[in-house]
Amino acid sequence: MFFAYLALRRRRQTGRKITALFLFKTSVRYNAHMKKRLERDEEKAVISGVLAGMANYFEQDPVLFRIAAIAFLILTGFFPGILIYILAWIIMPRRNTRVEYEVVE
Repeated sequence: MFFAYLALRRRRQTGRKITALFLFKTSVRYNAHMKKRLERDEEKAVISGVLAGMANYFEQDPVLFRIAAIAFLILTGFFPGILIYILAWIIMPRRNTRVEYEVVE
């Protein structure tokens, strides 16, 4: 929808034809600025950081995801929820956070 809007805007401004190449270039340019990745956040982790990473990705509080995960575990009988959590733990990469400390004497 966003790319169609850009295409219509360009057509109004320049009077040129909208091509598939223009739509592709616009989408590539737009997606280049989005560097959001689903990663485990071990700084805010309780177990492995899976739920904290999901909270960071969706820009929410990790407590909401933890409550939802506990409810999911209870409602599904623990095994499917634990299996999904372990698979997410294996699949999701760690967040690269390097903290450099300066030694002050």
